[in-house]
Amino acid sequence: WAHQEGTHPKDRHVEKLQVLLSCITEIYYQFKKDKAERRLAYNEEQIHKFDKQKLYYHATKAMTHFTDECVKKYEVFLDKSEEWMRKMLHLRKQLLALTNQCFDIEEEVSKYQDYTSELQETLPQKMFAASSGMKHAMTPVYPCSNTLVEMTLGMKKLKEEMEGVVKELAENNHILERFGALTMDGGLRNVDCL
Repeated sequence: WAHQEGTHPKDRHVEKLQVLLSCITEIYYQFKKDKAERRLAYNEEQIHKFDKQKLYYHATKAMTHFTDECVKKYEVFLDKSEEWMRKMLHLRKQLLALTNQCFDIEEEVSKYQDYTSELQETLPQKMFAASSGMKHAMTPVYPCSNTLVEMTLGMKKLKEEMEGVVKELAENNHILERFGALTMDGGLRNVDCL
């Protein structure tokens, strides 16, 4: 944007205004000198009138150049900077929302990691106990009915625990999908499972 609009060194606004100011200053000092002499000759009086016209012309040109070129471009710059500020504040608000979402997701993931690690600690012990019970039950050639009932109950219990683990893994996958569904602008992608 700055390369297309705004004041550039090649526009030479400062130099143009400096030239006009030096012309005005030169005329002013000439007036001051003429006033000190009190009475001017006819030719000098005519020159004095022309200098007044030049002074008016240079002052008007300086004001016009300043208002048309410099002030307008400055106002455009102010409008553009206000627009940039609005966009920046909007992005900041989105980033804060995204940060809060990330913290919430991190908290959920941490909770489920703790829960998963607890299950992993307790599950091998139960599986070991069940497997050692199975070996123990398989040693007799003719197992008694009590042993078969215990094995069946153990298998049912193991099946229930495995179903619980599958359910928890599905919940964890759902959380990970939600975490992966975040977009760059802080919103959520359209995911069917959400």
